[in-house]
Amino acid sequence: VDYQAGNLHLWNDFRPSDHDVSGEVRCRYQNHLPSFEVKVGTTSLRLLLDTGCSELVMDKQVLNKTRCLVSDLTENELMGAGGKRSHALTGTLNHLEVGDIRLEQLPVTFSDLSRLKEPLGDFDGIIGYPLLAKVRTVVCWERKRLYLLKGGN
Repeated sequence: VDYQAGNLHLWNDFRPSDHDVSGEVRCRYQNHLPSFEVKVGTTSLRLLLDTGCSELVMDKQVLNKTRCLVSDLTENELMGAGGKRSHALTGTLNHLEVGDIRLEQLPVTFSDLSRLKEPLGDFDGIIGYPLLAKVRTVVCWERKRLYLLKGGN
């Protein structure tokens, strides 16, 4: 995925040795979504990669583990599917590390993700655009790896 160029490449046989790889992260699949570990401070978290996710969304229970790295927390009312109202906290996460890539000053929403955990299994949050806009990312289904490419966005 190369957001900067507006390209989605599909390879039959991606070979990391043919590309300038800056990092590699093991992943597993939860239903159809790759999941992988990230670090927020000294805390390890498991995030799902969803290319349609416009921001970082974390389960509200994660806030207890990461609160010291979150600023500008405010409570907001959200309108969900079917007109159901819920509350979420929004703020700015100081930093998050994916392999050797450090993402800083990320807008984050803390919400109850329990309804998604039933079909997808246990995870701490969902990320998409904040990672994909920063670095060209290759998901290799066979090797169960995310490759982060140099010369990215």
